[in-house]
Amino acid sequence: MSLNSSRPSSSELVELHVFYVPEGSWNYELNTISREVINKFISAGFIRVSPHLTLQALREHLGEFLGEDAVAEKFLFLKCIGNNLAVVKTKQESELKLKSFAPPYALQPELYLLPIMDHLGNIYSASSTVSLDGHQINNGVTEADGIIHSITLSKEEPGTDPSFLENTLKELLNKNNYLIIQITEVQHAIDQLKRKLATDKMRLIIEIKMRKQAVSDLRTLKAELTQKKFNTSLQSQ
Repeated sequence: MSLNSSRPSSSELVELHVFYVPEGSWNYELNTISREVINKFISAGFIRVSPHLTLQALREHLGEFLGEDAVAEKFLFLKCIGNNLAVVKTKQESELKLKSFAPPYALQPELYLLPIMDHLGNIYSASSTVSLDGHQINNGVTEADGIIHSITLSKEEPGTDPSFLENTLKELLNKNNYLIIQITEVQHAIDQLKRKLATDKMRLIIEIKMRKQAVSDLRTLKAELTQKKFNTSLQSQ
């Protein structure tokens, strides 16, 4: 299948093996991953495309090649730089062509995708990482500020014991920090479960698709073999 207006011949197409980076492998702090762990990547299948097709054009039609179910809703393209894989920036997607991911420009004809998802469904950018618990911590700090402000106003009222206020404030702050830690731990656990579920679902979809493809190929081979036997029988008669 070609995305160009004129369909190129089979000899002009390049075949790329598409892989997904599995959950837990990507280093979000350094925004990279070593090529040494490529053997742990998840295969999404093969695509045959024009070598002159850009990554941006492929992104818009990748579902047509691999099937919508096998394509992550949000993903980033990766490119080999030395011994590591790095994120391809959005502006580079309109410049990089697929021939850059096949020999002689690359060691192997492979294309790597990084699914991106956090517990809020937000996308990870190519230049920064997303804090998994920042939202909860900010809410906790805001709540603490409100408590402090409320107690400060009460302190100014006549007849209020300052020591009773300094102790109440301390007690409310120790409790607040504990709640923040609890919320962070629970949210982190939920996030890990969601990521594992998304990875397992994608792996299952890909396996089902590959099995269906294998069954289809087997049927085709059987049909061809039957036809050849029939033709041989006719020739012998």
